Amino acid sequence: MKKLITVITVVLNLVIVGTVASLFSNSVIEAHAASRQINEAKIEAERLLRVAANLAILTELRAQTIVENTFTPEDMECLQKNIFFEARNQSISGQVAVAWVTLNRMENSKFPDNICAVVYQGQRDANGNMIRNKCQFSWYCDGKSDRILNNAVAQRAWEDARIIAEVVVLDWARGNISPIENATYYHANYVHPRWARSFTEVATIDDHIFYTAEN
Repeated sequence: MKKLITVITVVLNLVIVGTVASLFSNSVIEAHAASRQINEAKIEAERLLRVAANLAILTELRAQTIVENTFTPEDMECLQKNIFFEARNQSISGQVAVAWVTLNRMENSKFPDNICAVVYQGQRDANGNMIRNKCQFSWYCDGKSDRILNNAVAQRAWEDARIIAEVVVLDWARGNISPIENATYYHANYVHPRWARSFTEVATIDDHIFYTAEN
């Protein structure tokens, strides 16, 4: 009887050991499979990140090429001046909006097709001189000096206008949406021009109200 019990005990122990070994083996296999799946997912994620990074680089290079082929250094300076004289007392968003108005006009058939011509557009007298207060952008013929003062405040604002001009034309080249839609007009909120009645208001940024002529 004791021998039978011993045999049974041995058999049971072998069964238990075999079961445990089998479970351990299955766990190891499953762990390896899970680890392999994690590695494969990691490799795929890294691949997608590389693809996205390459696409971003190509998009940026394309945007820079478009800017270089579209705008001359003179165009960029004209845009910088327009931002500075029209909106240096506005926030960054307000200055960006004025830059977009300039670009929107350039793309609109009702206005000249390059930045400088857009910025300097206005009525001239018989001698070809600009008529005071008859310019599209008031700073250009308001009778005041257009010299950039050589002091810290003015120079900082001038540099800010340059950076904003560069950023906005790149956004334009990337095909990014303008924060003021297709607005081609704006005025300060403390004046009430008659023309505003026939245009559609699309945004208010700082103390400028922006309009599109599209009804």
